[in-house]
Amino acid sequence: MSISVSELKARLAQHLRRVEQGETVAVTRRGRVIARFVPPESAVERLRRQPWIVAATGSGPLGLNPPVVLDHGLPPMSDTVSRDRDRD
Repeated sequence: MSISVSELKARLAQHLRRVEQGETVAVTRRGRVIARFVPPESAVERLRRQPWIVAATGSGPLGLNPPVVLDHGLPPMSDTVSRDRDRD
């Protein structure tokens, strides 16, 4: 939907209700768009738009794969970190 600045001034509350309901409102001056009112998006929606974010496709909980188990004969790094924290 596109409205003029004067229309926005006259019916601001009405147009904001439309935005709350999910509609985008473009504001024009002399036929040229100068602003857009858009519904707010959630943090999840914002992240989904990022090109480096991809949906999880694993078989575990939350779509994640189970952790990789490294068998190199050493204790897990978490044990080392816990032990170092206990010394302080």
